[in-house]
Amino acid sequence: MSAAVPLLFGVPLKYVSLVVLTVQNSLLVLVMHYSRIVSDVRYFTSTAVLLCELTKLLVCLYLTARESMNENNGRLNMRLLYTDVFGGDSWKMLIPAGLYTIQNNLQYVAVSLLDAATFQVTYQLKILTTALCSVLLLGTSLGTMRWASLFALTLGIILVQLPSTPSAISVDVGVSSKFMGLVSVLTACMLSGLAGVYFEK
Repeated sequence: MSAAVPLLFGVPLKYVSLVVLTVQNSLLVLVMHYSRIVSDVRYFTSTAVLLCELTKLLVCLYLTARESMNENNGRLNMRLLYTDVFGGDSWKMLIPAGLYTIQNNLQYVAVSLLDAATFQVTYQLKILTTALCSVLLLGTSLGTMRWASLFALTLGIILVQLPSTPSAISVDVGVSSKFMGLVSVLTACMLSGLAGVYFEK
């Protein structure tokens, strides 16, 4: 007897999650690009990253507190809550947290210097960097089909970066800013892969 598949409005939850994540990732890049390039409102990217991380912390505290209250007949034990969130091995999370913070700041730099489509396509290299870090740090073995897929992904990203017209090769401020954007997004990809594999390890 197979387990019941979770549904949301009659649709399997895994498909709903896939659509939501696809829309969220696409909109994130578009909104970031708009807020940095098109909008007249200027803000510090470090403030945006900090507020994002504080929001995650508050949501984590709320969910942990709610779970703790359900287990303790509606009473909240603050010491137990503190131990659950900050105790034990939580100090080990400082390394991936630091890497993700740098990565998030680099994303803002990259999306400010590149167009949204180039950023989104190039940022998919985090799949390759995660696979490489997984092989190097965890000793994971990837089959021929996976290596071929990673090679095809990398080749596709390189082809997207090639200029479409010969006149686009001229050296100017636009080319140097695009180069800095590519360096930023590639560094963000490496940090993302390293942080994810470290967390798994």
